[in-house]
Amino acid sequence: DYVVLLQPNSPLRLAADIDAALDQCLQGGAPSCVSVSEVEPSPYWSFVLGEQARLKPLIESSRRFTRRQDLPAVYGLNGAVYVAEVEWLRRERSFVTSETAASVMPRERAADLDDELDLVLIEALLARR
Repeated sequence: DYVVLLQPNSPLRLAADIDAALDQCLQGGAPSCVSVSEVEPSPYWSFVLGEQARLKPLIESSRRFTRRQDLPAVYGLNGAVYVAEVEWLRRERSFVTSETAASVMPRERAADLDDELDLVLIEALLARR
């Protein structure tokens, strides 16, 4: 009934993370669920370059944030777990739509192994376990 995609470059993912994403679908009534983690730095403090290299906020906000602790929590896909109903996935052709639920994973389990620096970080995190 469901497709579960587990990419091999998420070695710190636990069975509990997979179960949590499946529960979001089964208990929460979502047709799909993806794992996410809080992102740093916040895009509220990110900029694009405008004319003459002037900083232009990536996210326009009427509120001015001066402390990191006051920023809204922002989440990004971490690539560790993707779950979807088979028929829904065939129709949508994507795991992520406005119907997709999020399963929040701690950042220390969401590390992606894409390059040598990632490997050093993951080895350090595994040594702490």
